[in-house]
Amino acid sequence: MIAAAQDTPPSRENAPLATGRPAQPAQAPMTTLRIDGGKTDKLRAGDILGALTGEAGLPAKAIGKIAIHATRSYVAIVHEQAPRALKQLEAGKIKGRRFRVRPL
Repeated sequence: MIAAAQDTPPSRENAPLATGRPAQPAQAPMTTLRIDGGKTDKLRAGDILGALTGEAGLPAKAIGKIAIHATRSYVAIVHEQAPRALKQLEAGKIKGRRFRVRPL
């Protein structure tokens, strides 16, 4: 005969979560940097890419999508390389000019 302990329902304290979601959300693989310069400053994606791969020394694989808008530009950087890219862009120049750079 089966033991009576198996007939009792599990306690609520030890029950698994019903949502099935992980306790911590997964971290995004990329970080976005905002550059306060855009089409009105005659910036192109190649200028930003050149500043990141040339002066900053980042590998091209660490750089994602670059979006250029009228007054701002956005660039996706691999999360591990973002602090290095931010530091180099703040200290260096893009197309001979300094621009304010902020992480999002």
